Amino acid sequence: MNPNTKIRWLLLLVTICLFATALTAGWSSNNLVNLISLAEDTKQSLNTKETFIYDYLAEPENIKNLKILENNSDKALKTIESFTSKNISFQTYKQNQLVFWSDAFVSINNLEDLKEGSTFINQNNQYFEVIKRTFGNFTTAFFIPVYKGIFNNNKTTDKNNEAVINTPLLKIASLFDTNVADVTNIEGKFLFSVMINPEINQMPHSNLEILLWFSGLITLLILINSYLRVIALIGHPILAVFLLICFFIVLRGFNLNFSFPEAIYNLKLFDSEIYYFNELFPSLADVFLNVFSALWIVVFFNSVKEKALKPIKKEWLGYLVLALSFIAFTLLSNIFSDLFKSLVYNSNINFNVSNLFNLNWLSILGIVILLMGFLIYYILLRILFSLSKQVLISINHKFIALLIAFTLYALFLIATSTFTIYPFIILAI
Repeated sequence: MNPNTKIRWLLLLVTICLFATALTAGWSSNNLVNLISLAEDTKQSLNTKETFIYDYLAEPENIKNLKILENNSDKALKTIESFTSKNISFQTYKQNQLVFWSDAFVSINNLEDLKEGSTFINQNNQYFEVIKRTFGNFTTAFFIPVYKGIFNNNKTTDKNNEAVINTPLLKIASLFDTNVADVTNIEGKFLFSVMINPEINQMPHSNLEILLWFSGLITLLILINSYLRVIALIGHPILAVFLLICFFIVLRGFNLNFSFPEAIYNLKLFDSEIYYFNELFPSLADVFLNVFSALWIVVFFNSVKEKALKPIKKEWLGYLVLALSFIAFTLLSNIFSDLFKSLVYNSNINFNVSNLFNLNWLSILGIVILLMGFLIYYILLRILFSLSKQVLISINHKFIALLIAFTLYALFLIATSTFTIYPFIILAI
């Protein structure tokens, strides 16, 4: 067995192992969720906020500041900023009358209903831990949001409104629920119980699972490319290119119709709110994958074009090949023109390259897609130029045929009110 064959078998084995491990990781995330671990994470997050509050109340100077917040705007703003940065709200009372509050997210109608120290309350299906401290006729209450029950997948959600339980995996358990885990405050006092949310059927995918799927797909592409190159080298380059096109059509069709692998299609890049063109390009990530697939095919064809392109001696067949090449290239021009125009004008992606500091990762990905499109043009022109040299027709006849084709195409665009500068750009090239 020669070394190349051994490498291909090794690639096949690695690809199978990566896909199998990715499937196992996905199964594990769905079936082996550790409730105790999640409850412990919740407890630690809650205790961190409690420690911050108790450390603040341990300083007499801070108590003096709290008593005068309603009359000192500078200290009030600094105190509010200090607590809201930790997702904590607070209110102050004098003789049980509310005199200052950091926000309007939560309020207490009857302060006497709260016990001194730590209390767990429910307001409009939102749960809070309240820490109440009284100093003579002055009382302050701090509110730690524990569970709000509404989870937004939007990455731009205000972080200052996040609760301690910020995952849809968990929910607050009732007294009658089973399979629960208890959460205590920093003093060891019971506050509430949590349980796995029964409405969540699919657990979040881990970064390891996503990495395994990406790695498996890359090794699969390398493996397929290696085998098809062997087919091309033994004398069947057209068949190899055809099989590669079929492979990408099947792969992308399966991806688009079944959103598989689900771990990858749950990424934010596949969100149609960022960008949507049509069913073939439903997201920015799908645009990248489709253009990348086309680039891979064109690069492969360019690598075997010397074996694939043979002299065309029949004049009528030469004209037919030139005509079909022209039609294919103009169709590709129109597709890229509409796609890139939509990418620039019909998305929320910033393409203002005059100010690089305003560009984000979506902008960079969009620019990469544009560059890949230009590379496809360049390589395809090289292939068509090589094909043109194989057509045994005089240069003058080729030029006249090309000029007639461009003229007819331009007239067609004018007649259908879809005129574009593309024919003239291609002619200049």
